[in-house]
Amino acid sequence: MIVQWSFGSGQNDQWKPVLNGNGTYTFYNRKSGLVMDGPGASTSSGTQMIQWSASGGANQQWNVINK
Repeated sequence: MIVQWSFGSGQNDQWKPVLNGNGTYTFYNRKSGLVMDGPGASTSSGTQMIQWSASGGANQQWNVINK
């Protein structure tokens, strides 16, 4: 789940999923063009995500799971 506080329907609250060749997704912010990034190598529950330049790193590749 992606949660960004204070949703105001602006483009900075909108993310575009782009399918990678390995079946994962990279989420691009519609306003900034930056990608959703897990800082460092943290896999802890509740880790705060950041917007960062695209580098193709594993911390910028996401699986989409329907529950």
